[in-house]
Amino acid sequence: MEMIQLKYNILRILGEVMRGFKLFILLFLAVISFIIVNCGGGGGGSTTNIETSITENWTHDADSGQGAGRWMLTKNGQTTTGSGEWNYSYNGYDISCPFTNAPVTISGSSISFTATGTATAVGAPAGYGTSSFNLAVTGLAVNGEGNGDFNISFTTNGWPSGLVGKWSSTRTSGSGITVDDAGSDVTTSESTIENTTTTTAQPEGNANSGSNESYDINDFNGYIYVNYTSTTSGNGFTPQSPMLSLNAAVARATEIARSNAPGSNNGTIFIFEGRHNLSDKESLPHNWSLLGVSREKVFISGAGIVLFGGEVSDITFNNCNQTAINGYGSINRCAFNYCSSAEGFDGGALQINGSSQITNCSFNNCTALGGGAITVGYISASETVVIADCIFESCSTFEGIGWGGAIYGGSGLSITNCTFDNCEAYGGGAIYLSSPSRGKISSCTFIDCSASYDGGGIHISDGKDINIEDCTFNNCKADGSGGGVSCNGINNIIENCSFFEALRYFKWVT
Repeated sequence: MEMIQLKYNILRILGEVMRGFKLFILLFLAVISFIIVNCGGGGGGSTTNIETSITENWTHDADSGQGAGRWMLTKNGQTTTGSGEWNYSYNGYDISCPFTNAPVTISGSSISFTATGTATAVGAPAGYGTSSFNLAVTGLAVNGEGNGDFNISFTTNGWPSGLVGKWSSTRTSGSGITVDDAGSDVTTSESTIENTTTTTAQPEGNANSGSNESYDINDFNGYIYVNYTSTTSGNGFTPQSPMLSLNAAVARATEIARSNAPGSNNGTIFIFEGRHNLSDKESLPHNWSLLGVSREKVFISGAGIVLFGGEVSDITFNNCNQTAINGYGSINRCAFNYCSSAEGFDGGALQINGSSQITNCSFNNCTALGGGAITVGYISASETVVIADCIFESCSTFEGIGWGGAIYGGSGLSITNCTFDNCEAYGGGAIYLSSPSRGKISSCTFIDCSASYDGGGIHISDGKDINIEDCTFNNCKADGSGGGVSCNGINNIIENCSFFEALRYFKWVT
């Protein structure tokens, strides 16, 4: 009996030991699981293979090409959305393509979203100024300090039809998504977003001309100041804290315009002095102006400026490739020297599409295939382009084979109190108007202008209701007809004009 009791006690003790061992194993496994889930590596963040998220706003700029733009990922709770705007030029118009609240898919280390919206051609005539568009962004996030590798495709439907843009993009802010060496785990790092925008835009050819300084959008008071001679670069919002380059100032103006902050829809870039070379054409935001302290102190060379409303004043443009006005705008007290364009009838110094005013400007040795100095493109029946108190000297078309040595246009021109000296072209040594239905040329002087075809001073083709009055033509000539004026059409009037030593004076055909 005692032996049986002993065996029973031994078995009971062994059972208790086994139950304790099982509890120990379970507790050990629980601790290990806790450590894996909550204490894994990641450089201060958290790592998981199950869900990927973004912990801050993430902004990308696209490379320039057919177009350029910016997109941003925004984290709101467990939802991430994409927003931004794409811009590009088509047929002389600025196409704006904004989009918001596009659902974003984040899977592993990949990010993708698709957006749709309305593309608007600013300044385009009614009926073909809008189009729908589709945009897709796909790519792989890389380490926090990297740029990310993203492909953007863009397609329009309607007018303009069939445009396809492809870009890659570079991150300008945010570091919320990184990928480890394994290529599968995603680390989310902690960060804080303040009400501050930071840019590191630098102009080409001058590493110290941009501004790396953060700025508060609320400090913007309508002006961005530029002073190339300043020893330090600031945010540009005061004369004492200017930016150093025009490139950087335009980039900042674009950021501000997209922010919709107070005053952002009609700001001004003011240049104190200096020489600025533009490697690419700079587009000012809509209704923004570009002002210089004096055209004797502010010089721009290289590519030109694209103006969408607003004003450009008191600046000298040297060896520029055409400045464009799309929609409406004004150019005042500017000088254009040796400006040219080889892109068809686009104007060597200015291309104008819409109601505009060009006053107190000088154009010297400007050339193009058509409109050596100025080409006026499409304007509606209610719009007028005023060119007043300007001087055109030695402006011409390439090798004398084009039209309009100084000005090429159609309807709606009012040219007043201008001087044209030694301008030449194949037709219309100074001015060529193609099929105009209204217009006026008054109180102008034409000196030594010539054409190898018709119209040494002025050639009007198929014109209607054009008035030429109080003008003087001195020593103008044409190898064809109309040394001073050649005009054909109906209801055209020439009165109170003087012709001195003009070869064949004028040709008038109705």
